[in-house]
Amino acid sequence: METFSLYDFPEIYDQVRTPDQYTFESIYKHICDQLGRAPRSVMDPACGPATWLSLFADKGVLVAGNDISEEMIANAQEKCAGKAIELIVGDMCDLQFKKGPFEVSFELAGTCGIIPDKKTFQRFLRSVVNHTSSQGIILLTVFFHEMDMYTEYPWLVGEWGPFGVYPQGKAWLKYEVLSTEPELNLERVRRTVNTEGVAQCSCPLIDEYNMYSWSEESFWQMISEIPELSFVSSFRYDEPEGIVFATKGELTGEVTVVLRRL
Repeated sequence: METFSLYDFPEIYDQVRTPDQYTFESIYKHICDQLGRAPRSVMDPACGPATWLSLFADKGVLVAGNDISEEMIANAQEKCAGKAIELIVGDMCDLQFKKGPFEVSFELAGTCGIIPDKKTFQRFLRSVVNHTSSQGIILLTVFFHEMDMYTEYPWLVGEWGPFGVYPQGKAWLKYEVLSTEPELNLERVRRTVNTEGVAQCSCPLIDEYNMYSWSEESFWQMISEIPELSFVSSFRYDEPEGIVFATKGELTGEVTVVLRRL
């Protein structure tokens, strides 16, 4: 069976990867609490089709985004028209914004997990820091070691859907872990999107990629080597509870870490 990547279809990506309003509002409130007010500008270094940025734009926040895909940026420009400070095509580890800096920078879609090593992660983080204003905050969704939980493969992480796809289609999203290599801190992940009634996409959209995780000790050691950053908070997002704060020193699985740029 012929297959395609979700990245080939920005409109479908947008539907299955945009957070629900409750999730967004919970994280938006935490940002407001940390700033002491609503943010004026936000930046996403791997924004896709503005899955997160468009929700900030809907609140009147000025937004900036970068993505490696021209098609994703074209979609983001359409969605954020009138509220976009700057939307550019480029490498998230070498951001080239001409405007800014921005009060809030975030990578909340899990893209941090594809960064394969400390050196590359630090290059990414330093680039983000350079475009974040003093006393601004940075939110990163990071994966901490949890490999001992897998008992057989493929391991089903979760299934979601149906999502509506314009004009009358539907899509379902599934994540599975195919294998792990603990010595390399990686999991092989498969993401599958099945559609129904989507004329431009009658085949499954399947992506397989490596997802890298950290021991907590090595993560904080890496952060300590960037003196402009200080720890603010860490949390998981669990349904239906919303934000559940996680204790530093006991982090496992998918966690959003909040840092302040000094």
